Amino acid sequence: MNPIILLALVVLGFLLGWDWLVKRRRRAQRAEMSDEEFLRAYGPGTSATSAQILECRRNIARELGLPASKIMPDDRLRELADRLSFVGSGELALSDLFDDLEAASRGTAARSGVHPKTVRAYIEAFLKFQAMRG
Repeated sequence: MNPIILLALVVLGFLLGWDWLVKRRRRAQRAEMSDEEFLRAYGPGTSATSAQILECRRNIARELGLPASKIMPDDRLRELADRLSFVGSGELALSDLFDDLEAASRGTAARSGVHPKTVRAYIEAFLKFQAMRG
């Protein structure tokens, strides 16, 4: 095998391993929030049920590859994806979340075209589109 290719593969393996270790440590150090704490922090002022809000939280967590307990209402989606998702998966996860939001807006008078910045804004937009669809 060509020594340059071998060296490139070793360096790439090292960088991917390092990224995995750093993000794994960030995930472990991140505070957790129970469902009850999440709902309190989410606050009143929404017509959505607790079950709907928590279901959205679980969907966001699943897309980002994080435990739901690590997701908080005021988290910025881009930061969650960049700082806690593994190489390349953060961008894909955000794309999937925004595709889900676009799909929820289909059949409504409003079109999504929106990329909410926070978990709370995403949940509000998603549930708004669901309610408009009936």
